[in-house]
Amino acid sequence: MNIGKVLYKDALIITMEGDLIGENVGPDILEVVNDAIENESKKVIIDLNGIRYMNSSGIGVLITVHSKMKNIGGQVVLVNPNEEIVKILELTKLSQVFTIEKSIEVAKESL
Repeated sequence: MNIGKVLYKDALIITMEGDLIGENVGPDILEVVNDAIENESKKVIIDLNGIRYMNSSGIGVLITVHSKMKNIGGQVVLVNPNEEIVKILELTKLSQVFTIEKSIEVAKESL
């Protein structure tokens, strides 16, 4: 799993490639988010374009990121999930919790 991060104004953009399997990459993603919180960033855009597969642990990572940001009055936007991930988000009703956009540009505007 490759994780990238870019700061755009006051938003952290996280890009990932590979499989979002929480027990393997969860701590790395949460470390990136914790660093952003320490630097007073309250907006996170998670680009799911490069994610092939996500298991329940991966869902847990997304929920943890959402909870951390919500606790500080922040926001999380998910970007460009594939059809399989959209189905998972819909089945778990997380599509009602997360803002989901089709591109990073639209996500930037929604924040």
